[in-house]
Amino acid sequence: MTAWLIALHVLAAAFWVGASLTLKFVVDAVRRGGADAAAFMPTLMFRSGLARALGVAGATTILSGLAALWILSDGFNPAFMRSPTGMLISCGAACGILAVVTGIVTGRLQEKGAPFAIATGTLLVVALVCMTLGAHV
Repeated sequence: MTAWLIALHVLAAAFWVGASLTLKFVVDAVRRGGADAAAFMPTLMFRSGLARALGVAGATTILSGLAALWILSDGFNPAFMRSPTGMLISCGAACGILAVVTGIVTGRLQEKGAPFAIATGTLLVVALVCMTLGAHV
């Protein structure tokens, strides 16, 4: 059961991060394309279903990750959660959840400048590093 949850978690996260990174380049191109190009963004985000797919991927990533951690830690057992593995995975989970929150809260602000997108991206990188290290400690 845990292997399937982890596989779902990794696949959803890969889609979410990959689509988000691709979107960054699309937004940059649209900004340079002028007024005609700007009309493309609502179509891309809402008519194509990309915004919904990103939301579903983010939610799936969080829920499957928490469910896998629940099973792996035997119900968030304090002994496991205090272990190096538990602390690293928990740190990664917290950063991943914060990345989703900052992505949602600062979505409009990200359109006005890179610092907000960089903060979200940094949280995702820290989450990935923590989770990877946690799986190998």
